[in-house]
Amino acid sequence: LKLWTSIQRKLKGSTVDNVSDLEENTKVILEAMGGDDVDISPLRNLLGSLFELAASYNKTRSDLSEKVEENTISDIEIEKLREKEKNLEALLEVAEKEVEEAKLGASTARKEYDACCTALLTADDLADLEKKKKYLEAMLKDLANYK
Repeated sequence: LKLWTSIQRKLKGSTVDNVSDLEENTKVILEAMGGDDVDISPLRNLLGSLFELAASYNKTRSDLSEKVEENTISDIEIEKLREKEKNLEALLEVAEKEVEEAKLGASTARKEYDACCTALLTADDLADLEKKKKYLEAMLKDLANYK
């Protein structure tokens, strides 16, 4: 009876988190109790079930802890990627504005160049240029329809 009181005291002072720590000590006490001509198999079975459940609980808790850690790491990575995405979107926006400005500058330069070149051409040059343009357009049309 003294040995059982020892087991009871230890179990009462335990939490679910540390029940499995008592297993070895409890087995030793049960072995000592087994020699008293008393059938303690129901008690052994109950304590065995308790320790199996405690082991299962500890495994599940450990697995959950690992998953939480993995999720935390994933959350940090996701946040880094979101920040990177924002930075890339900002860079893209700046690049698109630069492209628009470059297109506008090129268009303005082309208009100025065309105006400058046209002003330098004589009437004969303009007529010759127009003939060449029509010839090129006709040639382009023929090539497009060529089979």
